[in-house]
Amino acid sequence: MSLEEYAKQGGEQCWTEAFKALDPLAKFLSETEGPFVEGHEVSYTDFRILSILLFIKRIDQQDFEKLMEHPKALPLKQQFEACEQWIEKDD
Repeated sequence: MSLEEYAKQGGEQCWTEAFKALDPLAKFLSETEGPFVEGHEVSYTDFRILSILLFIKRIDQQDFEKLMEHPKALPLKQQFEACEQWIEKDD
């Protein structure tokens, strides 16, 4: 089945499940005062989460934006924005 067909048949259900999966990660990120897992100090775990977000963004910008617009994704959005300095191309 093509991705287009899959999206037509169950796309919204997939988003519902994806947003449910956001809950524990957003809660985990919200346990500190800073945008990172360890508060204001970036860690390896932050870069692991960042890599997943970048993967989604590069596959489909619209899906990434939809994910980041969800109210429960605010901690992820803050973390992503705090990590942008490390993902800028310098060429």
